[in-house]
Amino acid sequence: MTQRLIGYTRVSKENLTGRGVSLDEQSEWLIQEAKRKDATLEIVSEGDGVSGKKLSNRPVLMQTLARLDKGEADGLMVKKLDRLSRSVADFLYLLERSRKGKWALVIGDLDIDTSTPLGEAMATVSATFAQLERAKIAERTKDALAHKKAQGVTLGRPVKLSEEVVVMITTYAYKVRPSLVLLRSLILVQSQLLTVATSGTPARLRKS
Repeated sequence: MTQRLIGYTRVSKENLTGRGVSLDEQSEWLIQEAKRKDATLEIVSEGDGVSGKKLSNRPVLMQTLARLDKGEADGLMVKKLDRLSRSVADFLYLLERSRKGKWALVIGDLDIDTSTPLGEAMATVSATFAQLERAKIAERTKDALAHKKAQGVTLGRPVKLSEEVVVMITTYAYKVRPSLVLLRSLILVQSQLLTVATSGTPARLRKS
């Protein structure tokens, strides 16, 4: 049975200068690879200047995934992994979705074709190392936060005081007639009064 493939192309914003792989180059590779596999090919394109950071920001890809889940094609093919995803989490999601949907992922630069036993094994190895890297990053982040906490660094993002509280501070300052320097200080310390404790990566590290 002839394999039905959908080829996906995308050029990111940073590659509009011509330094990256163009849409034409991606399309040409997809055509040649489909011929080599003796597969039918439909090429869909997200177009120029589309970021690969989030899957949800790419409507063409999301529509293609839905079609694959419905069985309208047998596999999704890209010239390079970064045309499909720049995120480890997204790659793992797509790999798991393809398995559940029973469609193949064909990724040129990784030499992965999950429609074959070898390609499935390669994808499994890639996913394993991707998961390992995520775990290592999480462990390094946890260790770094523990080290900062031990040094007395307050972790968290300061909560901005409400307008009512700022008015109260300003009114009190006016009543006691402090100097302008003290008035300014009372207003500026609003960012120091409250903090939000966080167990994840802090938005900002601030000395106590």
